[in-house]
This record gives sequence, C-alpha cells and structure tokens, in this order.
Amino acid sequence: MVKKLLNPATGEVIDLPAFPSVHAELGAQGMTLRDYFAAKAMQGLLAIGFDSANIEEDAAAAYMMADAMLKERAK
Repeated sequence: MVKKLLNPATGEVIDLPAFPSVHAELGAQGMTLRDYFAAKAMQGLLAIGFDSANIEEDAAAAYMMADAMLKERAK
C-alpha cells in the first residue's frame, strides 16, 4: 500500500524521486516521479498518434496526466 505523501502546508502531493539514489547528496537526484509519469504518458500519447500540432500542448497534457496519477496514488 502506498502511503499518502502530502505537503502539510498546502495539501499537495509531494513529488518524490522516481529512482531514488544513495548518491543524492552529490546533487544528481535524477528525475522525479512526476517527470517519469509524464514521460510515460507522452510515450503513450505518441504511440496512439496523438498530435495536437503544438508540442507545448502535448507536454502540458502529459503533465496533467502525471499530476492526476500522483493525486490518485496518494489516496
């Protein structure tokens, strides 16, 4: 079961590293879970031929999906 990880001040889901590393103290923490979810969403959109003719809209759609996934995960 996934534990809810919410910012107590804002109530927003905390964005954790997708692939936590023991070397985080070196400053190279890698992508966040939000970035990972967005990349997977973008991959799926492109695989089905999604094309809004605007790359910024495509990226925004992928991050909207990632945000929804993080919100659902925190339930």
